Amino acid sequence: MTKILIRQLCSSGKSARSFELSKGKKRLVTPTFFPAISGSQYNFRPTELVDLITRNSYPRVLISAYDFTGKSQDVTRNIAEISEYFRNGSFVMLDSGIFESYRSRDKKWSFDKYVQTVKSVDSDFYCAYDFLPKITSTDDDLLRSTLRMAKKSQEVGIDSRCIPIVHGANPKQLIHVVSRIVGSLTDDTCIIAVPERECGSTVLERARTILQLTNLLGEKTSRLLHILGCGDPVSMALYAYCGADSFDSLDWTSQVIDRVGLGFRGIAHIDLSSCKCKVCKRPFENQLRRALLHNLLFYQDFVLQLQAMIKRNTLTDFLIEFIGKPSLAKI
Repeated sequence: MTKILIRQLCSSGKSARSFELSKGKKRLVTPTFFPAISGSQYNFRPTELVDLITRNSYPRVLISAYDFTGKSQDVTRNIAEISEYFRNGSFVMLDSGIFESYRSRDKKWSFDKYVQTVKSVDSDFYCAYDFLPKITSTDDDLLRSTLRMAKKSQEVGIDSRCIPIVHGANPKQLIHVVSRIVGSLTDDTCIIAVPERECGSTVLERARTILQLTNLLGEKTSRLLHILGCGDPVSMALYAYCGADSFDSLDWTSQVIDRVGLGFRGIAHIDLSSCKCKVCKRPFENQLRRALLHNLLFYQDFVLQLQAMIKRNTLTDFLIEFIGKPSLAKI
């Protein structure tokens, strides 16, 4: 297995930090964002989005194991595209497929199918097979199932790092399970993932949960924290302030981001936009394609901005501008 080297570049603000992950000639700097591709998103087929990401050489992507099963021509072609993209220096994160199987109500999705995909798709990181939590799940139930599936999943990858996904029916349970699990995982586990929605009901509650999680990880293991399903720019900045390292989201495929106000509008509103970014200055016959490329450029620019703000210790000023000093003080 190719070793992933991690070194901290800088830190500032509450718990904000920036790391460099190196794998051979590949280099990834945090905070960072992985645009997610999922068959559960109805505006575009996964094959279209894989084509778009790979042909435009966007440096990172998260794909779902669920979408890469079977032997159809589209799946075979996409696996080949991802392999070339992977070899050319881009980072690939493979999700477990649980979300897509749940949305599709597919009870046939199994660990065996997950294993087949993990072994057939080149990736740098792959998420462990997981189960969505139930309200009735006890702390011990979640701890046992998370550890069991993390250790079972870690045995699958050949040249890729497994990312355990930790769930919690509520923030308190999530924090408790993470606190118990960090010392039980193998030393080569460099990232732990949690779903944003399970960190709390509001953005400030989620920020406080993430702060506690990153403090736990930093105290015991110095592992990185990935936030699943987070693409709101202000939320990303706030969570990075609390120590989160990476994010992924489907938002880029369904909404258009305002580069100035950092808000969202439906993707169909793209032809009402007067944006002057490098993408929008180009002529497009297909306005939805313009919207996707506009969003990808935004996220790439925004994570570079986050990294620069952490280095310059100005992330606090940015958050005061967008959420206000009283809100920031509540964390």
